[in-house]
Amino acid sequence: MNSALELGSFINFFEVEPIRTHEAGWFYGAHFEAKIGADTVLVTVAPDEAEFFIEWRQGERVLLKLKLVMVTEWIFQTRNGREQLFLKTATDREGICVITLRPEVAVNLELQW
Repeated sequence: MNSALELGSFINFFEVEPIRTHEAGWFYGAHFEAKIGADTVLVTVAPDEAEFFIEWRQGERVLLKLKLVMVTEWIFQTRNGREQLFLKTATDREGICVITLRPEVAVNLELQW
């Protein structure tokens, strides 16, 4: 968990305010719904619980549903017009997930042996 995380970083990245937050505070759960062109991205972030959930839709079609646990790093990056969120996990296999919203939505997941 990165204690330097701020709600504003997620608001800037998703370009929307959370639609709902946990009663104990956003760090325990904040839900976002971002519309990017024909895509809808539903996200729940819970840094205190080290959890991240994303559902990516085009219209009524669900393209991806992914839940990550034991997220140890949350890194926001903008480079060459790409807005990205890097999520590093530490389970039995280390993983990295890269969420890209601009210029188009993309999700990449890589697990180490």
